[in-house]
Amino acid sequence: ICQAAVDDRLMRENPCRIKGAAADRSSERRIPTLAEVDLLTQSIEPRYRAMVLLAAHAGLRKGECFGLARRHLNLKTRPATVTVERSRAETDSHGMIFQPPKTTAGARTLALPESLAAELDQHLKAWVERDAEALVFTASHSGDTPTKAVWRRAWDKARETSGVDCTFHDLRHVAGTLNA
Repeated sequence: ICQAAVDDRLMRENPCRIKGAAADRSSERRIPTLAEVDLLTQSIEPRYRAMVLLAAHAGLRKGECFGLARRHLNLKTRPATVTVERSRAETDSHGMIFQPPKTTAGARTLALPESLAAELDQHLKAWVERDAEALVFTASHSGDTPTKAVWRRAWDKARETSGVDCTFHDLRHVAGTLNA
């Protein structure tokens, strides 16, 4: 608004101007292809395969995936849905904690493609206890959310094996592109 006033010669200078604030310094990230997502799903530990697919096709963040309990997946309806109401984070002082989404828009229910619903159904049968509060994605040794180090090893191994150079968060961009 202030810059428009300067342009219209209603003000001499913009008092809100911050030097360098308008400069765009970040380069555009390369979005993984669907073929690369497929390579990652084949390369990651089987217990995390559905997690890669949730990120790439539904846009879930890593912490949101780790926050999912069995009750958050409704695979009986068509379309099947996933409800995001929390995320799981590892803190220095409190260990693993559940926290609400950062914004109100972060709490959401998403429709899932049928192929992803079928994959999640198989995942639940193979890896998740029957209790409604059972976590969907766990570390093999504990039944709890993997630590940062455990997850990093699994993700790095999948990236190395597949030859796909991306972050887990980059998979959200795949979902955004598919939805667009």
